[in-house]
Amino acid sequence: MSDLPELRAAVRLLIGKKFSRIGRAGTMLWLGFGIDVPWIDYKGTLTHKSELSLDVQSEWRILSNASVFTTRADINSPSSNLVGQFKPGGAIGSATFDERVLDLNRILEVNPIRVLAVAIEADLALHIECGNGIVIEVLPNEVDQYENWRLIQFFTDSRHYVAMTSGH
Repeated sequence: MSDLPELRAAVRLLIGKKFSRIGRAGTMLWLGFGIDVPWIDYKGTLTHKSELSLDVQSEWRILSNASVFTTRADINSPSSNLVGQFKPGGAIGSATFDERVLDLNRILEVNPIRVLAVAIEADLALHIECGNGIVIEVLPNEVDQYENWRLIQFFTDSRHYVAMTSGH
């Protein structure tokens, strides 16, 4: 778990970086920022990751020009193209979220959108303002010892900054 000053310093690393990709692993949102860097995965295979990754397990939403573009609820809603049984966090392509971010990832490939500003509140709420009217909001969970989000630096030694709700 990282303390608030450390988290504030870490999220400032996002300023000026390009918002490079978005996706999910099960029901966890991940967002990539910055350039691609070489990375050896757990199987020993050389791959590439964004230099900074924001992994979100609490509630979140992404706005586009002040309108809701997608939220955590979309991961738990079946895609309009789904054939068969829906399972929240199931196969990629089965959720409404997957449909919505497909177009966003295409836009991010051809039109770099940079992070303009970041803010983190004492309750761990995170606000990331990007170009082209994109805003990412992470809303903390009040459950004791809950990991809300994690910022990972892949361009160094894979440093993790963890925003975890502490006991009251």
